[in-house]
Amino acid sequence: MEPQNLSPFAPDEVTYLSGEEVRQIDFGEFFKNFLNSPGNINLWGNFVYYVFVKNGFGWKEVVLTNIFGYFMFSLLVFKMLKKFLPPSKRGIILYTAAILNPTVLQVTVSSLRDIWIFFFYVLVMYAFINGNYLIILPSLILLGMLRFYMVPTVLLFILILSTKKRLMSVLAAFLAIFGTFLILSNVVPNVYEVLLSELPQRIIEGFTGISLWLILGRLNFYGSPFLKLEHAAYYFYAVSYAFLWSHVFLRKALKKLLNDNLFSAAFFSSLFLIFLHTILIGFFVGRILYLIWFPTFVLTLAHLYAKSETK
Repeated sequence: MEPQNLSPFAPDEVTYLSGEEVRQIDFGEFFKNFLNSPGNINLWGNFVYYVFVKNGFGWKEVVLTNIFGYFMFSLLVFKMLKKFLPPSKRGIILYTAAILNPTVLQVTVSSLRDIWIFFFYVLVMYAFINGNYLIILPSLILLGMLRFYMVPTVLLFILILSTKKRLMSVLAAFLAIFGTFLILSNVVPNVYEVLLSELPQRIIEGFTGISLWLILGRLNFYGSPFLKLEHAAYYFYAVSYAFLWSHVFLRKALKKLLNDNLFSAAFFSSLFLIFLHTILIGFFVGRILYLIWFPTFVLTLAHLYAKSETK
């Protein structure tokens, strides 16, 4: 077993706490880093290092910040699902799946940024759906400080959700993907090769949870608690997606789903996220899969259940 698989810390946590890869706070350096690596904006590393580590606090205080984020996120998901569903067993199951997901538990008891990425990502969606437009801009700014390419992703979600015509939704998604490709092809080396070799399998993994490692049985439960939760999340996504797609096909709900504006927003924005992440980073971890899974699985099912209960 590789030594890093036994470490209680994720690789990003090591760089945060050691200060080895802390991003520059100086605005000029920050902007220069953004131009050189637009997918790598992460001011959370500065927060962890400068506020807690350099000032003599500690890792526990960082985790307590994330635990607070977990409760904020749990409350937000509750309000989001309540927007679609009245109190019911289905709502409770979806809520439990969203907040007790192995990925959510994993990032909560760590010094990673991702519980706050989840929070601001869903907050922008909720604010738009609920008509709280004043919340959107500050949430987008904070989301961009944590992971910049989540901003165009959630903006595409909003654009498609506000578009009533199906053709316009498809066109918006196509223009977003094609325009981003033209921009990044001048920034990222070997972009064509990356897309041809990586994108098909990332799309399959993103919308089914199925990966080559899962098929080959290489996702075992040996190693650190962090790694065990990571591998548990992969199985969780595969099982939950199997439920979603079997539910859709067995109940002959595919046509209803394809005509659902919320599903279009969830699907195309998630496809855009897969496209961006494949070019900028490459491999998927559970934290990225959650950002695809939440709108595609949780919001889609909540909306479908809401429609069936109003009949």
